[in-house]
Amino acid sequence: MYSTSETQRRPVSGRWVSALKVLILIFTFLGATDLRGQTVTATTRAADKIDKNPGDALNQDLPKWMKFTLEVRGREEGRTSFGFKKGANDTYTLTRMRIGLDLKPAKWFHFYVQEQDSRVIGIDPSRAMSSIKNTFDLRQGYVELKSGEKNWASLLVGRCELNLGNQRVVGGGDWGNVTRTFDVAKIGLGTGGNRVDIFAATPVVVYTNRFDKFDSAPGQNLYGIYGTLSKLVSKATIEPYILWKTNPLVKSEDGLVGNADIYTLGALWFGTLPAGFDYSVEMDRQGGHLASDALSSWAGDGIAGYTLPNVPLKPRFSTEYTYASGDSSKGDGKVSTFDQVYGAFHNIYGMSDLFGWRNIRHLRTSVDLKPSRTVKVTFDYHFLWLANSHDGVYNASGVLVVKAPVTGALHNDIGHDADFYVTYNPRPWLTVGTGWSYLFYGRFLKENATALGSSYPWVFVTYRL
Repeated sequence: MYSTSETQRRPVSGRWVSALKVLILIFTFLGATDLRGQTVTATTRAADKIDKNPGDALNQDLPKWMKFTLEVRGREEGRTSFGFKKGANDTYTLTRMRIGLDLKPAKWFHFYVQEQDSRVIGIDPSRAMSSIKNTFDLRQGYVELKSGEKNWASLLVGRCELNLGNQRVVGGGDWGNVTRTFDVAKIGLGTGGNRVDIFAATPVVVYTNRFDKFDSAPGQNLYGIYGTLSKLVSKATIEPYILWKTNPLVKSEDGLVGNADIYTLGALWFGTLPAGFDYSVEMDRQGGHLASDALSSWAGDGIAGYTLPNVPLKPRFSTEYTYASGDSSKGDGKVSTFDQVYGAFHNIYGMSDLFGWRNIRHLRTSVDLKPSRTVKVTFDYHFLWLANSHDGVYNASGVLVVKAPVTGALHNDIGHDADFYVTYNPRPWLTVGTGWSYLFYGRFLKENATALGSSYPWVFVTYRL
């Protein structure tokens, strides 16, 4: 197990107890799925309705336009070197339950409300932040109205997820124990193939032990126009967008207080090619100001993949390169560090989610295997460098966590990250997974942080109704 300081140590018995809780949850759900499915034929399986969700009884007597939704997830995980600090280690259990009510009494009317209860067991109290703890709160609650032929026009008002494209610029993600939502007013025009969304949104500020209030972050807003064009190019989708992010209280590099206006012009282009190839490209250019400092930054990402057809394990090989600019000189009245807006970055720079899309160069190689219809195995290896040696390392929240020396870093290599993980879906409504991620520190972290490496093992189970 991991060594910790006296103030951070969790009893070994407590670790086993929390791990046992997750295992009990896994086997409870597996028992409900009827593991006899391994020996029965497909015909018998269909006849016995083994894949039937045990929670369907909750909705079977309701009208078709009304249903309850439910998600329960438990995850046991451990981390070493929190904040890249030696001895800052912990293991803990994350639990998340979401209960919702979905109403669609007419084609033009949709109402949804969802409660969330997210807790953490066994962690050092100083680390029980709002990103992992949010006890019994309103996560979503919105009304959506549609009109016109094929519902080509829509209006959505309320609290909801706001996931744009691959969520690299704006999104909530799903891996986190408490994921991001927004208070939104959004107008949609067009059909699924060609569509434009115009919105104004405020990110919800999460409080660990009290209700998340409406407009809890006045002045922190996001305005945007997001297009979807899936019929312009064969077997491809192009998604152009423009975003305006505001913040009423920021500091310049010289410490002057002011407001921020950050404008992002970008586009996402993804699709498939003949012979099993696929691709994705996203580019962003930013301008604006942070208090008295002018902002000029950019970022990009490209993915190329290839799936071998008609072979065992259905292997997919892919490679990805990511870049986000950094700042070369502090105090010159100019900022070049890319602002990651409200992106979700799970498993972009490694499963441990230690880095954000700021001042970074990143290369990933990956292999996905499917031994069966229900099992997926993934191997990832990441290479990470600073984009600019005078800037530092930023975490997934966009916060500077390891500064470069005033004269600039001697070396730019942040490190290498190796990931291995497996997901198993014995039933459509049940997912079980486990994995391990390890960051081998490069020379920059060895010279400017106190730890030597960061480890992140986990095991989880998720049930959905």
